[in-house]
Amino acid sequence: MKRALATIVIGENHERLFAMTGQRMREYADQIEADFVMLRHTRYEMPHFAKFELICELHDRGYDKALYVDADIHIRQEAPNIFDHYHSAAFSEVPHPQPPWLRLSIQWIRENMVPDWPANLYYNTGVMVFDRPALVGVSEMVRDATPQPGKFFEQDQLNVLMRDGGFPQQKLEQRWNQFCGER
Repeated sequence: MKRALATIVIGENHERLFAMTGQRMREYADQIEADFVMLRHTRYEMPHFAKFELICELHDRGYDKALYVDADIHIRQEAPNIFDHYHSAAFSEVPHPQPPWLRLSIQWIRENMVPDWPANLYYNTGVMVFDRPALVGVSEMVRDATPQPGKFFEQDQLNVLMRDGGFPQQKLEQRWNQFCGER
């Protein structure tokens, strides 16, 4: 079974974050018997949308399972193998009560993409787990997608695309993507 742990490191800000998180990401990739895949360049003007390219690359390279983590994600030493816990697609639902910043994203989605978007539905795409069928499905959705700026760039658009495509198949528990910032 071909597995990947993937991240994106583009620009100085990502470089600084990855300097703090990268070693542990590589160790965790070894721990879960996954290739470590890092995207360092993008064709998109806004590098946030490199996530679209990376999802397609993971699909094109034939991965059976993939874990995507943002460059600012710190993987704990005691983290178990995430692939033992998730066997299909999984994304983190933003916790309730929702943080104040989320209202702006939902407002943007409603004004620009889906007027009746539910106020209580939003997924954080900083940690995503894909099995092969999900990787195929999501890559098909993003391969030719036209980036729309949004409040949180690709995350807003991925929320809409994933909902339209019938994702997620599983909700990623908060222990896998804890929010440390403002709630």
